Amino acid sequence: MAIAAGVPRPRTWIVPDDDPNAFATGHDPSDSHVAVTRGLLRLCTRDELQAVIGHELGHVKNLDVRLMTTLAALVGAILLVRDGVGRMMRMGSFPVRGGGGGGGRSKSKNAGPLLAILLALWVISWLVAPLISQLLTLAVSRRREYLADAMSAQFTRNPLALASALEKIEAVICNEQCGDERMVAIRHGA
Repeated sequence: MAIAAGVPRPRTWIVPDDDPNAFATGHDPSDSHVAVTRGLLRLCTRDELQAVIGHELGHVKNLDVRLMTTLAALVGAILLVRDGVGRMMRMGSFPVRGGGGGGGRSKSKNAGPLLAILLALWVISWLVAPLISQLLTLAVSRRREYLADAMSAQFTRNPLALASALEKIEAVICNEQCGDERMVAIRHGA
């Protein structure tokens, strides 16, 4: 699959977990890792597993881990700024000095415009920025998943294998959450 994807062979891992899952990590293709769980190995056929690995290699090839790390850092930075400004507003500790020369000007008069700007920034960051950044992250994440799906179909030339694997994974999740009987049929090859 690495040859089909045009990336160096990633280090592979088997996670001792019964839930079917797979993921890729690494900053770039040269230091990438792909992991699959025991549950996925038990659940999928060879073609389905190949399609899932193709999907993960699509993430590796497109540098999705780097992109999502950058977006997470952006969301974190916005939240830090919001919390910092909020603390400054609560404590009243602004880095504002009174006017020089002792002309009788008070600190509060000089801080008025700065306080208004900080208040506006704080309100915007409190309400709008986290929402926008999280929506951006969700939108980018969903698009990257679709792109990785398409790349899996391109690498394997078998889009139905990925569809079949995803149906099986969904059935397991539904069985665990809803007690669905479809998983019994899947385990018995129906």
